[in-house]
Amino acid sequence: SSWSGPEPLKHFPFHVKATQKLVCETEQISAVDFEHDHSTSLKRERKLDGRKSPKNKTTSIQLSVLDRLKLEHLGVDETTLLKYLQKTSASTSIDHVISCITALIEITGVGGSTINAILFKYPYLLNADVSMLQNSVAFLDGLGLEKEETLRILAHHPRFPDHDLQELRLSVKYLLSIGLSAEDVLLVLKKRPQALNATAEDVRYTIESLLEFGVLVKDLTRLMVKVPDLFSPSLRENMRSRLGFLKEVGLYGGALGKGIARRPNLLQFDLDCMKQAYDYLSEYISSTDVSRLVRRFAEVLLIDPKRKMV
Repeated sequence: SSWSGPEPLKHFPFHVKATQKLVCETEQISAVDFEHDHSTSLKRERKLDGRKSPKNKTTSIQLSVLDRLKLEHLGVDETTLLKYLQKTSASTSIDHVISCITALIEITGVGGSTINAILFKYPYLLNADVSMLQNSVAFLDGLGLEKEETLRILAHHPRFPDHDLQELRLSVKYLLSIGLSAEDVLLVLKKRPQALNATAEDVRYTIESLLEFGVLVKDLTRLMVKVPDLFSPSLRENMRSRLGFLKEVGLYGGALGKGIARRPNLLQFDLDCMKQAYDYLSEYISSTDVSRLVRRFAEVLLIDPKRKMV
């Protein structure tokens, strides 16, 4: 009798060997997926086990009924507090925590959700010295900042209380002495308060170097905002040699400040690499045209020999 079932496989468009290859590849992919899922599962289990592990517990503070009532009055519940304390020192006492939160509320004049937002951003404030916190807020208030602006600095840059206020005062005094307005200094503190977390000596050295090589005073505010690590020791190293090279190749006067503000890594990029980029461009256009190009697009000094932007 004749076969009435499906046609033999050889009459179908998929060849047997191709089908076997497809099945093999599918099994390999499934194995990879299984290994990936299994690895992910193990990582998840380790993470969960780590959370449960006593070694990872950073605090074992026991809250009394009175402590809970105090926290509730301050607007911070027990669950929220424990989350904050898990990120802080295990030696933090509940009395110190309550004194810090109380000081924050008294200093800033706010509480509730705002204090919770600050602690969520920087729970280490619970370890802060209350007097340092008070002095930092008093310093900002003395510069003419409104309460809301002071709170914004603490919320977005809660490490501000760790700054050396004596060095900060000297830096502010120096910036005012070279022609920056009080509004300019306040703008830097509001947008990049960490920029002035440096010694007054580093601030003076960097600013004098920039001015010496043609950066305009009016561009300094933009630089401090755009390059928050402008006064760091890493940038101070070889700064004058970098500035000298940038000036030689066409960045001088206002173009230098604007070029650095547009591409801050000009102050960090390897000097030899920038020289190679300049030489590379000089092979195709005249040195005059290279200088014009650099003045308009300083970032061309960050290209590699293959014309790929860094």
